[in-house]
Amino acid sequence: MILIYFVNGLAFFSLGLAVALEARRSSEIPLSRHLLWLAGFGLVQSLDNWSDLFLLASPSTPFSNILITAQMVLTPLSGLLLVRFGIGLVGEAGPLPAWLDLTSVILTVPAALLVSYALVLAATVESKELAIEVWSRYLLYVPGGILAAFGFVRQWRGLSRQGMSQARRLLLGAAVAFGFNALVYGIAAPRSPYGLVPWLNDALLQNLTGIPSQVWELGSAMVMTFLVILALDVFEFERKAKLELLERERAAAQTATLVAQRVQWKSAENWTNGLVSVSRKIANMEEVDGILRAVVELARKLLASDTATIALWNANGSRLELKCYATAEGTRVVEPRPVESPIIVDAVRTRHSCRYPKTCRSPAANGFVPF
Repeated sequence: MILIYFVNGLAFFSLGLAVALEARRSSEIPLSRHLLWLAGFGLVQSLDNWSDLFLLASPSTPFSNILITAQMVLTPLSGLLLVRFGIGLVGEAGPLPAWLDLTSVILTVPAALLVSYALVLAATVESKELAIEVWSRYLLYVPGGILAAFGFVRQWRGLSRQGMSQARRLLLGAAVAFGFNALVYGIAAPRSPYGLVPWLNDALLQNLTGIPSQVWELGSAMVMTFLVILALDVFEFERKAKLELLERERAAAQTATLVAQRVQWKSAENWTNGLVSVSRKIANMEEVDGILRAVVELARKLLASDTATIALWNANGSRLELKCYATAEGTRVVEPRPVESPIIVDAVRTRHSCRYPKTCRSPAANGFVPF
């Protein structure tokens, strides 16, 4: 029996430690926000089981009263932590079904009466530690296990909406484990004269199965620990999904960068070829009109513009005169005529680019284009 209590406590300690280590990592899964309550339950329950071990090994030591008093605190505390974990898990998974809205109202009165009865009984009976253990099982541990199982089922349903359907079976296994553990702890309550335990207790369980209730509790604890630790792999699935998403985004960014670089290289090549072409025409002393046509057509194409225009200052620098322009229909050299658009004149005179209407004043009636 000492070995059973030791392994039982070790199972809950392993559960608490594994969950506490996982709780340190960040996650977007709602389950992660309540792991500390589950870790606390596992660690407190392990201390409760190991207290039974020390009491069984040395029942008459000076520390027996201390251990009994500690158990009277640890037993309801572990149940409270389990209830808190279950409530958080259920509420975090989204709005409850409509048929559950009246549940709290329906159960408030009988729950209050039951709690009051348990408190009065625990205060009046001689074996207070037995009363606390029995009622902690019925009022805290079993409801907490049922809430945790229901919460895992709701989390299991929610994972499919997050694109993690491959990890759903892990949470479903944890739900089954908590439900089974709550059932075993409810049936295997120690014999006492109140509640259901006068006829539904550990002795009845042993008579029906031939297996001591402590072995059933050990088995349920080991199954729950194994399946809950296995369910923690859901966070590994989440991390792998995030890494795959980041890898896809990185590959897409690299592809976009390569495309942008190719476009820039092509643009730079076009500018270089254009400038070389114009420079060659000037070096060959070609006709001025031909050079002007080449310049405006090259500028229009490289800038992807509707039009490009060349205008020069007159001899005394008082007037800007149109010389040549290019459109989609072709290029044209014209007789010098003044450019009257104040926006264009100001931009050329100040040598600053102009973007209307952000950096330019309102254009005159004759508009922008000087032809």
